[in-house]
Amino acid sequence: MMLHGRIFKDGPGWAAHCDALGAFTQGRTRKDAIAMLVELVELKVGQHGFRAKVDDGEGEDVLITGSNPAQLFGGLLRYQRERRDMSIADAAERIGASSRSIYARMERGEHSPRLDTMQAAIAAIAPGLAIIVGDRKGPRKAEPTRVAELRRARRRG
Repeated sequence: MMLHGRIFKDGPGWAAHCDALGAFTQGRTRKDAIAMLVELVELKVGQHGFRAKVDDGEGEDVLITGSNPAQLFGGLLRYQRERRDMSIADAAERIGASSRSIYARMERGEHSPRLDTMQAAIAAIAPGLAIIVGDRKGPRKAEPTRVAELRRARRRG
């Protein structure tokens, strides 16, 4: 699992964002901003031993991965649920989980759901988000149209 992030020049420093996790930070240099984003993602996921990584390209768009994809997905679910003031019971009911404990295990990263379950959870809890399949390296420079599409979608979203 990977999450989309952005690193960009912001005044005299650099800003680093991962909107899906509500992670917004900054640093004096691009390298500092990336390090701060890594640390913030790890704090947001909040699972012992979880390590985040930002695959830095040359542009604004970056991909964020983790040492345990189920924990990264769990952190995403928890943030999105809490952002919408939903209880675990509400979220479990919305995704059609047979029990609250199954949903809670997903949030803790103890259960690695199938793709269809991930899609259903995202659609039920954070309908504005989407699971996107694409190149691991992110948008390529040779695809300026795709980069423009991502930026337009981000502005709409």
